[in-house]
Amino acid sequence: SDRFCDQIEQFYGRAGVTVGGKAIELYAVGIDSWTTTQEVAYLSSRISAYDPDVILVMTTANDITDISGVTGAGTVTHAFSPEHRANGSGVFVDFAGHQFGAMGPSMIFSDLVPEARKRWSKAMLALKSLTELQHRRGKMILHSVLVIYGDYFSEMYKYHFHEARIEAPFIVTRYFKNETTKLPHDGHPNRLGHSIFRSHFVHALDRLGWVPVPENALPDLHEGLSLEFSPAPDLTELRRHRREFADEILKTSLDFRRLTRVEARALLGGIYPNRDRRDKALPWASVRSGFALKRLPAATPESIEVMIRIPPLIELFPFHLDVYVNGELTKQYDFPEPRESAIYKLVAQVPPMAEDDLAVEVVFRTKSYYTGIVDARMKSFSLVSAQVR
Repeated sequence: SDRFCDQIEQFYGRAGVTVGGKAIELYAVGIDSWTTTQEVAYLSSRISAYDPDVILVMTTANDITDISGVTGAGTVTHAFSPEHRANGSGVFVDFAGHQFGAMGPSMIFSDLVPEARKRWSKAMLALKSLTELQHRRGKMILHSVLVIYGDYFSEMYKYHFHEARIEAPFIVTRYFKNETTKLPHDGHPNRLGHSIFRSHFVHALDRLGWVPVPENALPDLHEGLSLEFSPAPDLTELRRHRREFADEILKTSLDFRRLTRVEARALLGGIYPNRDRRDKALPWASVRSGFALKRLPAATPESIEVMIRIPPLIELFPFHLDVYVNGELTKQYDFPEPRESAIYKLVAQVPPMAEDDLAVEVVFRTKSYYTGIVDARMKSFSLVSAQVR
C-alpha cells in the first residue's frame, strides 16, 4: 500500500475520479533486479491479458545494465549475468567496484564506453518497441526517469530518448532522498517518498488529459518537480557531466595489486577480489571482464599493455583470450600449455577514436575457467597491471 502505484489508485478512488464512468485500477508489474529490456519483454508478451489503457514506465540508473545470472555451478548470483551462454557469464553492472569497497556507480553506469552505449541502445530500443506496441493498440504510455545519483543519468536519458525518437512524453522525477523520504534500512523511498511520485504522476496524467482531476482535488506537487514533458537534452551540461565523471574515476594506468577504491570504479565488471591467500593482492577475472582507462591528453593512444597471470592449472589450457579495445576485437592470444613464468604480457592496438572520447575500454573474453564447491564463480586469470601508451 506504500508504493506509488497503490497510492495513485487510492487517491483516484477517494477523490471519486473515473474515466468513462469506470474506476481506475493500477497494477505494479516491476520485478526486483529486472532490466528495462526484461520489463519490456514481460509486459509485451502479456499486454493483451493486462489490456492497459495507460502504461507508466519508471527508469532509473540500474535498469540499463544486467543484475543477476548463473555461476559455473549453475546457481543464481548477483555477481554474474548470462549475457550469452556461449560467451560465459561475467556480469557488467553499475556497481562493479563495490566488492573492492568502491561505493558509487562504475563506468558501465555512464555512456562513455562501447559496452555502456550498447546497453543504452538496447534499453531505448526496448522502450521504443513497447511505446509503438501500445500506440498500435490505440492506448497511451508515459515514461519517466528517476533521478538518484545526481543529474548525469537524467541528462543521459534525455539524450538517448531523443536520439531513439521515441514518440511519447516523459517526465523527470525524484523523491529527494533524505532521512524523511527513504526507508530506514536502505535508500529506497518510503511511503512519503512514494507519495511524491504519486502526486507527480497524478499531475502529469491530468495535464496530458488522460485522467482529468478537478483542480481543487489535485494533490500538492513537490516544488522541486516540473511538469515539462520530454525536456530536450542540454548537450553542454551532458558533456560537463561526462568529463567530471571521467576525471573523477579514470587513470591512464592501473596497478591491480594496489587498486584504490576510486580506481575500482573504472571496472565494468567480471573482475573480483581473490580469496586465495597466495594471490590475495591480484584480483581475478571471469570469462568476460572489462575496465576503462583514461585517454592520453591531446593524442590518440597507440596501444594498451596489460600484464596478467594465468594459474598453471591444466583445466585452463589450451588457453585462448580475445582482447577487445573500444568494442573491437584487436588481438587474440593462444597459450597451449602452462609455462614456468605464469605472468604474460598482452599488447593490443587502440582503434581510431573520436576527438571527444574520454575513455579507452578494454574487455577480455575466454572460455577457460576453473571453479569449486566452496567458490563456484568462474575464475579464469588474474590481472596485474594495465596502461594506455
